Amino acid sequence: MSQDRIVQAQAGLQADNLAGCILFYSRDVLYYTGTAQPAWLVLRPDDYRLFVRSGMDFALRESWLPPDKVTLERNLSVAVGEMFPGNGGGDSVGTELDLLSVLQAREFQKALGRRRLVDFTPSVLAQRMIKSEEEVGLIQEACAAARAGHEAAVKFLSSDAEKTELALAAAVENAQRLAGHEGMFFMRQPDFVMGRGPLASGPNLREISVVVFSITGRGLSPAVAAG
Repeated sequence: MSQDRIVQAQAGLQADNLAGCILFYSRDVLYYTGTAQPAWLVLRPDDYRLFVRSGMDFALRESWLPPDKVTLERNLSVAVGEMFPGNGGGDSVGTELDLLSVLQAREFQKALGRRRLVDFTPSVLAQRMIKSEEEVGLIQEACAAARAGHEAAVKFLSSDAEKTELALAAAVENAQRLAGHEGMFFMRQPDFVMGRGPLASGPNLREISVVVFSITGRGLSPAVAAG
């Protein structure tokens, strides 16, 4: 499975006429390698390498990549120099520009030299949109965990327990965790956070913060304005 995913990404590089790409977002690295340890996955149309910044032992155990394709390297310039030798004038290299900070972009550009940094996110997302049988099974497991939260909400609301938004959210999240939820989720955008079970009632339903479209109320505090 991993080889197929990387081969497809390499085909995307060829289609976009790119010399390669550097993927850094943990969800994308996990998708292509099987590990979410801090790393850069550097792809060329004819080669690839996972440069692990920390957690090398974990990465080797978790990843489905051949061990010779996994390298401990904390310096981006060294990793780029190994995969893209020379000054690369006229070449373009992709990355996830939708998630790249200005400081990271400067570091990437310094390492790439004369190569142009372009967006490879559309190609990655187009590939990830097509789910394998294993991924469908994982989605089904996630749905089961979500259902456990709904069932807990019904049970809580029919009980004699104190009815507060916080207590209800805690009951929902507890049931989801016991059903296998790892307790976090990822949104593909910077500076976004929201609980797994945003709940609102009474007057709070009339105060929409619009943090996430029009579904979120005022939240428990100004620190996390989603409830």
